[in-house]
Amino acid sequence: MKFSVISALRQFLAGTTAAVLAACGGQAREQPGTIPNPLLAQMMEDALALELTRIEQQVSNKKMRPDAASQTRSWLQEVAEIVARCRHAPSDQSKFNLMEYDITLRTGERIENIYSGHNCAYWSEYRPLLMRVRLEQGRFADVLTDGRERKHPPAFFKNDAVNLVAALLKTGRARAPALYFFSQPSAADIAQQWKTKP
Repeated sequence: MKFSVISALRQFLAGTTAAVLAACGGQAREQPGTIPNPLLAQMMEDALALELTRIEQQVSNKKMRPDAASQTRSWLQEVAEIVARCRHAPSDQSKFNLMEYDITLRTGERIENIYSGHNCAYWSEYRPLLMRVRLEQGRFADVLTDGRERKHPPAFFKNDAVNLVAALLKTGRARAPALYFFSQPSAADIAQQWKTKP
């Protein structure tokens, strides 16, 4: 137990130190490249199709509103771009260097620092895949990278596409949950239900 606590503390301090150095003019965090990858765009379209199928199943089970799928399409049409990037510079090789997304809407509004659920494994041979994804009319039109993914089989990056699409849709639902989900009973409604005889 003592060893694990000390190890965790050392890793935390290492990540914090790297983050401070990057913030104070050290190594800058990486940005996506400018090389198009149509296959990644298609992988995102495939991931979206699966998500829409799941939404239709939720609708059938009456867990989502009947128009939840069309609302999802409408949300995607509002999105101009989503960038996948690391929170800190490559010098931060700790688990606290998180993969995050920044969304830009067509209105110019930005939604930043959306946690992907994963960290940037700069210590691994598979460096984090940074992407600039452009949407047109609700479809994944362009995916720009620096080409690092081409050193590995495409299947390895399926989860990157799936995670980005899932985070994008989750953000849309969080912004307007009433468009996707039935309203929940209020505290007063629940109290009344307990007063009602079976």
